[in-house]
Amino acid sequence: MSVTRYLLTLLSLSHCFGTTFAVCPHASTPAQKNLGGCDYHQIAVKDFQTCQQACCADKMCSSWNFDSNLTAAQRPPACKASGGPLGCCWLKGCPGNPGKTCGSQPPDCVSWSGTSGRRPPSPPVPPPPPPCPTGEICFYNEGTRPGVTKSFDCAMRTHAWEFAKATLPSRDQFRTAFEALQLQACGLTPPAKYDMYKPPSFETPNVDINIYVDGNSTVAGDGTKEKPFATLEQAVAAAGQQNRGSKKTILMKAGVYRTAGIVLTTEHNGLTIQNFNGENVVVSGAVPVENHQEKWTLHNKETNTWKLDMEGQGITEEFGMRVGTQRAVRAKFPNGNPETAPSFCIIPLGSIASPGVYLNGSGVSENYPSYFPRLHEPINMTNEYWAYPSDWPGTYWHNKETQPSSIGGYGPYFYASGGVCSGRTPAHGYWCSANCPRGVLGQHNIDPPGGFVYYDVLPQAVNYSKPQGAIFHARGGSMPYFSYMCVVKNISEGNVYFREDVGCDQGGPTPSQPGKAWDWFIENVKEECDFPGEYYYDVEEEALYYTFNHTEAPTGMEEFALTQTKVIFNISGTKTNPVRDITIRGLTIRDAAFTYLGTTEADIHWLPSEGDWALQRSGAITIEGAEDITIDQNQLTRVDGNGIFLGGYTRGVNITRNDLNWIGDSAMAAFGWTTECLNANCSIKLPAKVGPDGRGGEQPRNTLVAGNLVREIGIWQKQSSAWFQALAATTTLQSNVFFNGPRAAINFNDAFGGGNQVIGNLIFNQVRETVDHGTLNAWERGPYISDIGYVEDPDSNLTPSSNELAAGATPGFKLDKSVNGSVVGQYTTLAHNFLLGNYNVNSNLETDDGSSRYLMYRNYFVYATSATDYAMNSRWNYQVDNVYAYGETILRGWEPGQYDPAATHCYVYNSTFYMLGDGMLCGGHFQNATLATSVIHTNRTKPLSECANAVDGSVNLMPPASDAEVTQKAKEVLGDYPKPF
Repeated sequence: MSVTRYLLTLLSLSHCFGTTFAVCPHASTPAQKNLGGCDYHQIAVKDFQTCQQACCADKMCSSWNFDSNLTAAQRPPACKASGGPLGCCWLKGCPGNPGKTCGSQPPDCVSWSGTSGRRPPSPPVPPPPPPCPTGEICFYNEGTRPGVTKSFDCAMRTHAWEFAKATLPSRDQFRTAFEALQLQACGLTPPAKYDMYKPPSFETPNVDINIYVDGNSTVAGDGTKEKPFATLEQAVAAAGQQNRGSKKTILMKAGVYRTAGIVLTTEHNGLTIQNFNGENVVVSGAVPVENHQEKWTLHNKETNTWKLDMEGQGITEEFGMRVGTQRAVRAKFPNGNPETAPSFCIIPLGSIASPGVYLNGSGVSENYPSYFPRLHEPINMTNEYWAYPSDWPGTYWHNKETQPSSIGGYGPYFYASGGVCSGRTPAHGYWCSANCPRGVLGQHNIDPPGGFVYYDVLPQAVNYSKPQGAIFHARGGSMPYFSYMCVVKNISEGNVYFREDVGCDQGGPTPSQPGKAWDWFIENVKEECDFPGEYYYDVEEEALYYTFNHTEAPTGMEEFALTQTKVIFNISGTKTNPVRDITIRGLTIRDAAFTYLGTTEADIHWLPSEGDWALQRSGAITIEGAEDITIDQNQLTRVDGNGIFLGGYTRGVNITRNDLNWIGDSAMAAFGWTTECLNANCSIKLPAKVGPDGRGGEQPRNTLVAGNLVREIGIWQKQSSAWFQALAATTTLQSNVFFNGPRAAINFNDAFGGGNQVIGNLIFNQVRETVDHGTLNAWERGPYISDIGYVEDPDSNLTPSSNELAAGATPGFKLDKSVNGSVVGQYTTLAHNFLLGNYNVNSNLETDDGSSRYLMYRNYFVYATSATDYAMNSRWNYQVDNVYAYGETILRGWEPGQYDPAATHCYVYNSTFYMLGDGMLCGGHFQNATLATSVIHTNRTKPLSECANAVDGSVNLMPPASDAEVTQKAKEVLGDYPKPF
């Protein structure tokens, strides 16, 4: 840090922890000028930075003064005992009037950015909701669009609850959905019982081999019912030694089974692992702490923090802790539980680009740091990889060789390595060059931060005794898309420095202002273990610090367990030798360690295909190189990475009737491979199997995700979904209920292969902690060749009915097996879904950046900013026989100008819209779309002139409808749904 920047940082500090204070102009002598105020406290400190930090931490202090040249006689009594090189610090303020000076007022200054002058103040935190009238229960930040009547909101939410109960009848009255919909604010009585996961009961299979396990067994077992094995590992090893052609079942009796990881290979083909007779079986990745009362000593009386001596327990790493079945809070600043504190992201009305801020009490700081970037190779050292149709003769592409660069199936393939990505692991991806076809808003939009200036945001950092290993979490970007986590390397000269070899790379691009965080917290700091429920594990001391409530003391009966295992079940084969016919059912799988940073294969974050995400290739259940795998009727809870991950080659994986809750990252994710070849003769290779050709089939395909409940996800990573896929195809998502997520519930990162089906799902309360996304989100920024793609069909019917679409119509395209691969993925279908686009949802299906070939029919779409959102060359999207309730606009698109027009061959017809007020119904770049034979219920009577030629005379304006009419119309459109899987 330069001297100039250092002084400017000191001069411009103006805000910490909500307390305004004045900072003296830097004097030519060590004595700092007195800015006014009354001396009320003196302390001995080593330098003027520490004096300033002491002022910042004291709510009464408004200015400070420091002098290191005082003689012993000149020192106030409080400083006389200091001696040595310490100076004296005067804290100044007005007793009885905290935060004010008695004389001159503090200067009006703001924090220094370090690179671009003075930064504007933090955006204001939205005020709390007005108090409820006495005796009433009100909504709390329910995410409903302004102007919607409470009567409709309640009618719609009641309909959603009914849909949920019918979709997942095993949840009975489904209290968790009731509460997520806040139906108590509608005057409904909450169900008496919570819908907790109940282990299913299966008949004992009549198979070749049954192997029994009982964790409470105290005798050497042989796997028989009479003498069961004591561990799951023993049972799995025994199953692997049986005849490979045999069917075998491991039956687990009630108990908690701690594991370092279960690996299932081809030796285990035909194996089922299940609970026995409906008993409660828990498979945990946490190691219990040996807890004896005599091992505790009081560490800090003021905070009631105690220290447990764990010497000899062999814990050399710590990735999280559980107290009983709950996540413990690792010692952090600011205080607050990331799992339970309010964390809804609010955007000022009027612009999706407005910054999001959290509500009060969320345990994050909104005092934004000044960052500096991580060092990396020069931008001109980037390696770029381009592929065009002529590089792949015999394959079908939309575009011609001479066409300007575009995105989607109409542009070239692009990839890059090095340059700005040299600070990432792996150091390659679509966004690693400013020349990528999508274009970027600034060349450094993917730079990881290298650290930040801490004086104005974290002044107590100077007193951290062991800052190495602290973890900094931030929700980053000029628009908050994702979270990044960095490991502190050291603290020096007013800066917090992050490690260069790990972390800070858990997100993809951010539109401008890299490294900026809207909110943040720091954890794993001993000195921050000061709030009830917080802990800190000191590896060197082999000691656990834990802060109890002020009235409590350790008893030795507390159940502590440290998470250690990242992948609990690893089903691992290859495409040429896949694992087959494995079933895991009736288990609770929990306490997998976090994978948001680290250096193992489970931790490394890739930039998959060309979407915005970064993703680790792992989950608590990891499946790769496998066929006919069933994950059924399990509960995955409080796993700190992804829940279920499908990688590389998989076929016929069925993920059915599971309960996934309180997940650290995404609930389920699939991420395939292509090849290393940039061209057909493979004369140019890429740094991994990420090239344009996916015809080898090394992707997840024919996956069924049905009858699942996913809720409370993205505890750590805010760019998380219930289902994410990249380089995967022919996925069916049916009759699921997804709610309470930070970003889109379903994300299609690319259009490889296509053929996905999204049928009969209920999704609500998404995009709560991020912005600029949909309930479902899709990208198609680059072409990928598959063996199941389309060719154009100019003779097809371009406006089929919803009945014809349901029967398999593919307007504009057809399959042609004579073609040796195509970049045109099949249509993805959305039908019979109930999608509630509350909170920050742009559109219930965000067809972002080239997303093409989506068939949407017979859906009920509620709220969202717009019914359509066509972006940058999106084409061939159909919306037919849908009901749209109270969005802001109908037709909307975005096209910056260098690409082909948005919304070409995009059709909306035979649909019903219920609109608020009489505002604009079309906006942006939508002119190539068509709205026809539809009804718009609105107060508006004037012509739709803003819609230009996109709307024809077959669109009728009708008066507003009653709540009952809207609900009835929605039920008619949804047809046979809801129905269970």
